[in-house]
Amino acid sequence: MVDEQSNYIRVNNFLKRGAWKFVPIESAKNSGRRLIPTKLVFKKKDEIDGSIRFKARDVTLGFMMVPGVDFTERFSPVATDESLRTQIGINLKKWRLGWRTHSCNIEAAFLEPDMDNEMYIELHPALIACGFMTEEQRKTLAILLKKSMYGNVDAAIKFFKLLAEQMKTMKMKQSLADPCVFYKLDANNELELMVSVTVDDCAVTGSILESITNGECLIMGKHIRKQPWIRKLQISSESMRSILERR
Repeated sequence: MVDEQSNYIRVNNFLKRGAWKFVPIESAKNSGRRLIPTKLVFKKKDEIDGSIRFKARDVTLGFMMVPGVDFTERFSPVATDESLRTQIGINLKKWRLGWRTHSCNIEAAFLEPDMDNEMYIELHPALIACGFMTEEQRKTLAILLKKSMYGNVDAAIKFFKLLAEQMKTMKMKQSLADPCVFYKLDANNELELMVSVTVDDCAVTGSILESITNGECLIMGKHIRKQPWIRKLQISSESMRSILERR
């Protein structure tokens, strides 16, 4: 079950990334910004190996964010069905050449982008249970967000912009037909690598997958780790064919 240790790890995840900055609550109120409340979301997740993991995530109450003040745009990047079918079709055509498709999950993706506006959130009581502060301290402090956070209305679009920037540093091009698809050509102008994005998950297709998923930074910079920062699942040819056969 989700226990105090899980909550400690979750809160420490914000702190080690520099996503939170504790400030006096009076300065937050004097800024003219609304303090956005947070809540814990509990989830039972089925892992690739068949095990079950219980997760707890601290999220903001995004519906209390003020348009034009706390955010100016909202968008969740999702590659189209046509793009995914094309990607799978290319993989099947080049299957004997060693091409494979991996489904890669980017952990804590929405905590990576920096904030471009001032936003304050209330301290959740779980901080007391985890031993980070006392009840008296909680009443006198607020959190200034330095990085985005799950629950924010614009969290997905902020992450996607950062993702697009990092893809370009890998000399990948963004598709004009579908902005959620990136591709890389080799010296002969042949397709070498293709990535489709669905919010914070990526389908990566190519013949050089190991250098991408285990070596080079796929997206983020200083916070990435070879494993388990990217959780990858190889998709079999049978699974891809079944997807293509769907109407």
